[in-house]
Amino acid sequence: MNNNQLDQVGNLKKGIIMALVLVICVALISTRAEFYVSPNGKQKGTGTKEDPFDIVTALSGRKSVQPGDTVWLRGGIYTLPADPKSGKFTIEFGLEGTPEKPIIVRQMPGERATIDGALTLAGSDTWYWGIEVGGTRDTTRAEGNDCVTVVGPRTKMINLVIHRGSMESGFWSPAVDAEQYGNLFFDFGCLAKDRSHGHACYTQNETGTKRILDNIMFAGHGWNQHNYTGQGQIIGYHIEGNILFSAGMASSPDDPPKDNLLICGYQADRYTIANNIVYHPRGGWCYNVRLGTYMKRPETNGAAIVKNNYLMGYNGLALLRWLEIEATENEIWAPMTLLHLEKGEGTQDQDWIIDRNIYHLQPDEQKLNGKTLEEHQKITGFDRNSKLVSTTDGRPIGTRVFVRANRYESGRAHVAVFNWDGNASVEVDLKHSGLKWGQKFQIRNVLNLYNQPVVESTYNEEPIAIPMMKSAIAPDFDVFLVILEESFTSFVAHADEPQMDWTKLDRKNGSVGAGKGLHWMKGKKES
Repeated sequence: MNNNQLDQVGNLKKGIIMALVLVICVALISTRAEFYVSPNGKQKGTGTKEDPFDIVTALSGRKSVQPGDTVWLRGGIYTLPADPKSGKFTIEFGLEGTPEKPIIVRQMPGERATIDGALTLAGSDTWYWGIEVGGTRDTTRAEGNDCVTVVGPRTKMINLVIHRGSMESGFWSPAVDAEQYGNLFFDFGCLAKDRSHGHACYTQNETGTKRILDNIMFAGHGWNQHNYTGQGQIIGYHIEGNILFSAGMASSPDDPPKDNLLICGYQADRYTIANNIVYHPRGGWCYNVRLGTYMKRPETNGAAIVKNNYLMGYNGLALLRWLEIEATENEIWAPMTLLHLEKGEGTQDQDWIIDRNIYHLQPDEQKLNGKTLEEHQKITGFDRNSKLVSTTDGRPIGTRVFVRANRYESGRAHVAVFNWDGNASVEVDLKHSGLKWGQKFQIRNVLNLYNQPVVESTYNEEPIAIPMMKSAIAPDFDVFLVILEESFTSFVAHADEPQMDWTKLDRKNGSVGAGKGLHWMKGKKES
C-alpha cells in the first residue's frame, strides 16, 4: 500500500471516529429529559405538560430527575406545606446534578411562578432560574420564613425575584463555589424591639470562592450584602457588578440605616469587590462599603481588592485591619466621610495600594481619614494619582448611567441612573444591554417591578428617555430592569396584588411602600 493509500485509510478512520463521537454527543443530548411542575400538579404525576408533578415531589430529589435534565415551573402560586416542627412554610430541594451536567429548575418562559414559602437549596450542581420566592405567609414578618437558604455545592441562583421574607438569602459555607447572579432582593426583614433585623444576602464561606454577581439589593430593614461571622469563616468571595442601595431604610428613622456591603466580625481573606454601584441617601455611622471591624481585636484580615466601584452617599469606603489592600479606580462621594483607613497589626506599607481614585469634594473638606486630599496624600503616601472633583452645594451634579447586560439571558439588563439634577427623565443608551435591532422590550423600575413598565418600545439603537421616580428611599437614584417581549407576561401582577407606594415609608407594617406581606395570596390582608 503506497503512501497516498495509507493517508486515505487514515483519513477514513478519522472520519469514522468523528462520526461516532458526533452520534454519541447527539445521543447524550437527546437523553436529557424535560419535566414539568404545576401548582396543581400531583405526587403521582408523570412530569409531562399534561400530567405535571407537584413541586415537593419534583424537587425533593426523590423522583427521576437526573443530571442534565430541566425542570420547568409553570405559572401560578406554589403553596408550600407547613413544617410539623417549626410551623413554618418551607421545603428542602435535594436535586443532584454534576459540574458537567447541572440540573436546571426554571420558570416557564412568559409565565410567573411564585413560591409562597421558604426554600432550602441542598443537593448539588442545580441552577434555579427566573423564579419568584416570597417568604411570608399567615405570619408576622418577625416570625416569617427566610426566603432561600443555600447549602448545596455549586448551586446557582439566576435572575430570581426574592422578597418579603424575614431574611432573603442565607448563602452558607457548605455551598462551595456557589453563585448568586442577576437576582432582585427587596423588602425584607423587620424592626424588632432591640433593632432592625434581616438581610438581602447573609453569607459565610470556608472553601472555594462564592460568586455574588450583578444582583440588585434594596429596601430592607437590615444590611444588603452581609458577610459576617462571630467565630466561623468569611473567606473567598468575588462580589462584582451588584447594585446596592438604601440598606436599612425600611426601619429609618426608628433605627439607623445600615451598610450596603459589610464584611466583618472575624478574619476575612481572598476578596475581590469590583464594579459595584452603591447608593445611600442618608448620613449616619455606617458605610456604603465597610471592610473590617472597628473592634480592637488581635486578628487582622488577609487580602482584598476593591476596584472600580461607584460609591455615592452615606459614608463612602472603610478599610479596617487588613494585611493587603488594593483600592484603585473607585469613585466616591459622601456627605460625611469618603475614606476611612485603619491598618492592622503586621501590615506593611507596601502591601497597601490606594491610588487612581476619584473623590467628589472641595479642596478644603477633611473627608479622607479626617484630612483634606492634599493632607491625606502627604501623610499616608496614598492617592498620589487620584483626582478631586469639586462638588456643587456639597453634592455631585449631572447624571451618571450604568448598563449591565445579563450573561444568562440575552436582551435582559440592569440599568442604574444617578439623577443629581432632579430631572423628570434621563436619556439612556442601551447599546451595551444586549438588545438587538427590532426587538420589543420593556423597562421596569425595580421599585414597581409588577406595576406597569415605564417604557415599552422596539429597539432602534437610539437613546431612550426613562422617567425617574424620585422615591422616598432613593431620591437621586433609580434602578431599572430591561426585559424582552417573551418575558413581558412574567411580570404581570397576580390578582389583588398590592402596588408599592414609594412616596412614603410604612414602618408600622414592617415594610416599605405598601407594607403588605404575602397574605394577599391567601385572600387574607394585613390590617
